[in-house]
Amino acid sequence: MSKVFKHPLARNATVTKVRQRDGGEHELLLIITTLELDTAAKGFSAKNVERLHDAAKAYLAEAEDVAGYAIVSRAKDWGH
Repeated sequence: MSKVFKHPLARNATVTKVRQRDGGEHELLLIITTLELDTAAKGFSAKNVERLHDAAKAYLAEAEDVAGYAIVSRAKDWGH
């Protein structure tokens, strides 16, 4: 697929293959963001997260070879 996922709230995105336990493979859109994804956190914005979800769903509607998506925060933003 030649279309690249781009969105102002996404810091990076890639389509990667994921393997299931039964040996099957699927393509997954992995979106990295700086948005707060914890609904209990002070900086969480449901509106912005929904905008990113809507953009991912629109991408999937055009990408017949991509089975799903995941939105994750950057590893350096994770609390340790």
